[in-house]
This record gives sequence, structure tokens and C-alpha cells, in this order.
Amino acid sequence: MPMTSDAQRYAFAVPCHNEVANIGALLKILSSVTFQGAHAEKIVVVSDASIDGTDDVVSEAARTSLVPIQLITRSRLLGKCSAINRCLQELPHVDIIVLVSADVIPADDCIAKLLATFRDPGLGVAGGRPLPSGDDSFWAVRVTKILWSVHHVIASDCPKTTEITAFRNVGFVLNEASLVDEAEIEHAIVARGFRVAYVAEALVHTPSPLTIRDYMKQRIRVTRGHILLRHRSGFAISSLSIRTRVKAVLRVVRADSSDWLALALGVILEMAIYLAANVQTYTRPVRSGAWEPIKSTKRVVEKAPPGGPLNLT
Repeated sequence: MPMTSDAQRYAFAVPCHNEVANIGALLKILSSVTFQGAHAEKIVVVSDASIDGTDDVVSEAARTSLVPIQLITRSRLLGKCSAINRCLQELPHVDIIVLVSADVIPADDCIAKLLATFRDPGLGVAGGRPLPSGDDSFWAVRVTKILWSVHHVIASDCPKTTEITAFRNVGFVLNEASLVDEAEIEHAIVARGFRVAYVAEALVHTPSPLTIRDYMKQRIRVTRGHILLRHRSGFAISSLSIRTRVKAVLRVVRADSSDWLALALGVILEMAIYLAANVQTYTRPVRSGAWEPIKSTKRVVEKAPPGGPLNLT
């Protein structure tokens, strides 16, 4: 269906590496999305050295999709920012690009709610609210749910991007050695004079790590990436501030104190993570934006009910 005259053209960018468990369901959802009466112009999938059958699933999805799906395969793992740059090369004429991590499932109205924010001409990038899924018998799952409740509080006051990020296609190239793609996009957009929006009602179902080791590995990489970005550019996302984190934790405690043990464990782990990330920043130079996958997150993503406080005052 053609776009209306005042509508903005949009497309999806899906970088992936070994996401056979989830990507078929994700592409089915993305191909069915409509906004202002129109489907996306294209879905670009960059498969970064996938060896688990991901490419076959994407090719099969392309045969039945309502939206053209372009699969780009790469024989070497070059990293997510490199994959995003490759997606951008294929989408020079769309107005809005929706970057979707291949290991998530958007809620039914998630994409439409993100796209609707761009009616504001001053808005440059918008992120949804991650809802971690997983069995609460795993400590890592419980801690991850607390973590995202804290990040929800922070982002509600100081907007930041997350696992699904929609942004204006204003012509930029990401640093391919970066470990934090969403923050790099946020930096590029803000530097051009646009604002950031956090759309808490745009829910994104995302898999929690199932082990504390995987949780630590994931969080150290992300925290280290944010520290490196701050050192390189002076740009820091809102959640990097220790003071901001402490204030958000206190607000979560007041609003939802149902899992004190996970909260206490999460605070201890985050202190260790922050220390480890700072040590690694000064002792281990980053030469590539490729990182070791978190194996316990490579699974089918279930739709999780909202956890933690949705609205705080």
C-alpha cells in the first residue's frame, strides 16, 4: 500500500549473529507492521558470520513476507556497529530507520508507537521499554528484571535508547569499534541538534541471561562501551552516572520492594561490573566492535508481563 503524502517512509535494520531460534518469528512480526496505512519499505538483515541456520530462516521468511527482505551475509564476525553501517548503505532514501536487535520480540503496537513520535520535527531518536523474559528460578533473570526497572526509572526522567531504536536517517556512520550501538546512534543524532524520546508504552520483549556469569559478561561489555564512548566523544548516556543509578534504585525500592534479595544481589553485581569495566577500559584496548555472544540469550523469546513499576512519581 502506498504511503500517504504526509507520511514518512520507514524501514527496518536487523543485524544478527546466530539467531535461528528467534529471527523467524521476529521477521513475521516486522513484515506485518503497518503505520499510517503502509508497510515498511524494506527489511535489511545483515547476518554476521551466522553458522546455525539463521540465513536459511531469513531466506524462507523472504519468500512469504509482505515486505521485501534483503539478506546480506558476511563470512567474518565484524560486529554490530559494522552491520548497522551496512544496513544504512542499503537504506539511503527512507526517512526513519527502525533498528531491531534480532533477539527481541516487539509488542503488537510497539513499532507504531515509536514511529508516531516522529510527528515532532525536533525528535531524532526514540527507544522502547525492554521487558526481560525468563524463568524466575534463575537468579540472573530476577536481577535482570530489577535492572530494567531501574533503567525504566532513569529513562523516564532522562530519555535514552534501548533494544529497539527508531531514528531519523540523517546520514552518519557509526564507529565500528564501538561496543554500544544504540548509544552511538543517540550520540550521532543528538550532535545534529535532535532530541531523544523514551517511549515507555512501546514494549520490547527481550531474553534475560540465564546465568550470573552471562549477566556479568553482558553488563561489563555494555558498561565498558559507554565509558569508552564518553572518553572518546564526551557523550554519556543517562544511566552511566552512579548518582543517577542510586536515585533510581531508591525509587524502585519505594515503588516495588517485592524482590529484595535480587535487588541486593543486583546492586552488588553492578558495583563489581562498574569496577571491572573501568579496569578493562585502561588495560585492554578495544580493536573490534565484535564481542563474544551471550549463549544463554540465544533462545525463543517469550512475551513477558510488565515487571517492576510502570509509572512512578
